[in-house]
Amino acid sequence: MFDNIIGHNSSKEVLLKDIEKNKVSHAYAFIGPSGIGKKKLAEEFAKKILNEKDLSIAIDYKYISKLENKKNIIIEQIRKEIVEDVYIAPATGSYKVYIIDDAENLNEESQNALLKTLEEPPNYVCIILIAENIQNFLPTIISRVKQIRFNKLSDKEITEYILLKDYDKDYFTHSMLSYIDGSIGKLVKLTEESEYNLFKDVELIVENINLKRELEVIKLMDKISFKNTNALNYLEYLLYYSNKYSYVFEIEEARKKLKYNGNEDIIKTVLAIKLCRKEKQYGK
Repeated sequence: MFDNIIGHNSSKEVLLKDIEKNKVSHAYAFIGPSGIGKKKLAEEFAKKILNEKDLSIAIDYKYISKLENKKNIIIEQIRKEIVEDVYIAPATGSYKVYIIDDAENLNEESQNALLKTLEEPPNYVCIILIAENIQNFLPTIISRVKQIRFNKLSDKEITEYILLKDYDKDYFTHSMLSYIDGSIGKLVKLTEESEYNLFKDVELIVENINLKRELEVIKLMDKISFKNTNALNYLEYLLYYSNKYSYVFEIEEARKKLKYNGNEDIIKTVLAIKLCRKEKQYGK
């Protein structure tokens, strides 16, 4: 069990012991950085206690996350998906499982609605909160969940995952692996051809900034989009870890303008010119 999940051995041990001792908690909080496998492990745990192979057809399973165009997981979701459903006995087995993804987005009203269920849970209920941190959780919520901490995967574990998926190790540059920073989610996204090519173009941009080739930087930036991609984040990462801290200020300015729907082509051209001129001023 959990053999298809890389790393998180201590977390897996806790969950396995809970199953073996028939002491599955009524509520867990899976806490740790984004993209490291919390949701995947929660789903595998749910499959095990529900005795299901496919959660998409599991009657006694519900997945709750933030609705599109909403800032928070709203109280209506918690009421409809959990509060109004939780006291209906399982249809097929011994448990009902509710996974709340990005649970740090539960607003105070939603948490208070959930609290009653956590205070008086039916013995067949297992609620799993998935979050990056617990800072936004009410103390009364924290006191009623079993916390399981997740850490970023090590370089060794990331390499193990790469080999498991038959990816070519040479496919990734050192900078890409460093940017992934122990996140399976980032790694998976990077394996998409568009994302990989995008990152290679960003690396070329930095090379040409270092060479003070203003026109080349403008041409390269013209090829890629900063909207709905990780290009700007990766460019910022590469410049920051090259100790070009003042350059990062220009990235932040570009990000703000994009956020307020500025003309992307103009923003990219201005950014390219500013970065190259900084290099001419400060670069050796």
